[in-house]
Amino acid sequence: EELAKENIKRDLDGQGVITLAIENVDSDTAEFTGSFVAIQPSDNDLGSKEPVDVKIIGDLYGRKA
Repeated sequence: EELAKENIKRDLDGQGVITLAIENVDSDTAEFTGSFVAIQPSDNDLGSKEPVDVKIIGDLYGRKA
């Protein structure tokens, strides 16, 4: 039974959360900058491991089309 968990694969769904913050807007060039924080479940090796929450922090940049 111990190996059954490793050998029987299941695709489990998980949900995450992302927060976006626009911190600067340049109206002349239509560019913006900001930051984001995302919390999402980690890989679970198709069900053989328990997922843990992963926190990802970063900067973002964009231009209005």
